[in-house]
Amino acid sequence: MAAAAHAFRWTYGDSFDFTLTWSPGGSPQDLTGYTVDMKVRNRATEVELLHLDTDTGGGLSIPTPANGQVVCAASPTVMLGGKLTNESKIHDFDLQVRSSDGSIVRTLIAGDFQVEKEVTDVA
Repeated sequence: MAAAAHAFRWTYGDSFDFTLTWSPGGSPQDLTGYTVDMKVRNRATEVELLHLDTDTGGGLSIPTPANGQVVCAASPTVMLGGKLTNESKIHDFDLQVRSSDGSIVRTLIAGDFQVEKEVTDVA
């Protein structure tokens, strides 16, 4: 199964929120015991700029595993904890789910992660 192509736009310094439902064959996949990782890498150098996950409380969660939903609710603190910079730039990302025994690994979405320069600093 190929990953679905997706593009995110995020303004530097903002929260980052989305919900994704994995429904292979049209039915939600039970995500009990699964972990989720999302990485953003510099398109030219492949250096990791951001890593969100369910293991460390890094912005991703699976609140109700039976409904197949992955929720991203990354605060500005989490988003600025990586190496993203305040400049307009397009990077690569993907989001993977992994079963507890590692027998299932699926890249659900992948594509462009566009950073928009922050103009109004709210800090």
